[in-house]
Amino acid sequence: IGSTAGFSEYLSDLSRYHLGGLRLTGVTLSNGGNNVQLEGEVLSPYLVPQYFQSLRQGQSFAGKEFETIRIVDISGTDDGRQIKQFRVATAN
Repeated sequence: IGSTAGFSEYLSDLSRYHLGGLRLTGVTLSNGGNNVQLEGEVLSPYLVPQYFQSLRQGQSFAGKEFETIRIVDISGTDDGRQIKQFRVATAN
């Protein structure tokens, strides 16, 4: 209860504002969309703030403040690049 429009616009914004080199592996929406947690993998940690800056252009995420919870190295790619894992959530 909380968002009478549902979560489809949140999911649309997540796909609309994608970046190459970043992929989402988990999405948690709760409290009618007021609380958001996103998890994913990224080739460069600099892409994480860029992604959230562009994501805030969408109607669903406009005005939401995110705080970084974690960015860690998890593995290497075939061409020697390191993959980082990130988790971010809205500030409470």
